[in-house]
Amino acid sequence: KSYISGAWGKQAQMNSEEQTSSYWVLPLLSSHIWSNTIRLYQNYEDFLASVRHKDFTVAPSYTHANSIEGPSAVLYGEALYYHCYRSADICRYDLKTNTVKRVTLPNFGDDFTSKFPYCYYDCRANSDVDLEADETGLWAL
Repeated sequence: KSYISGAWGKQAQMNSEEQTSSYWVLPLLSSHIWSNTIRLYQNYEDFLASVRHKDFTVAPSYTHANSIEGPSAVLYGEALYYHCYRSADICRYDLKTNTVKRVTLPNFGDDFTSKFPYCYYDCRANSDVDLEADETGLWAL
C-alpha cells in the first residue's frame, strides 16, 4: 500500500540479533498529519514487498493524547519516539510493553504548530519537531 505522507526508516539502535534489520513505516492517515499506528518489518525484503509485518497501535484514536502528530519519528532500540498529539511533548512507545511515556521539550512554548515546518505535503503545519538518532543517542531538533 502506498501512503502520501508519513515516515519510514531502519531501526536506529539494535538491542538484539532479531532487530538487526528491522524497518518501520508510520503512515499519516488523518489529514496527512496524525496517526496512531506503526508497521514493523523484520527485514529489508519484507519492507520493500510490504509483507510479513506487525502493526502496533500507539493510541486508541488519532485524537488521543498519545497519538502521533507530524512526520518525524525514530525507532530507537525497543521504542518508537515521536511528536505527541497537539503538545510540546515527545512520546516514547515501548514495543514490548505497549506503553507510552512522555517528556516535555524545554523552551518549546505554547504554540506547537507551524513554527519551523519542513514537510512537503499538507502535514507541513505539523512538522515542528525533527527526531534523529546517531551513535551518541537520540536528538529532538
